[in-house]
Amino acid sequence: MVVTMGLLNRGLAGAQRAFFNTPCHDAERRFHNRAMDLLEEAADTGL
Repeated sequence: MVVTMGLLNRGLAGAQRAFFNTPCHDAERRFHNRAMDLLEEAADTGL
């Protein structure tokens, strides 16, 4: 995070927002959320 802060010339909060809102993190988060939804559905159906 220190590198991101330096590169963007932002404080910790601003650097975290920039880091976690990048397209690659968005895709990773959507994949993770979908995988968790599928696991929950499988558990509910007893698979």
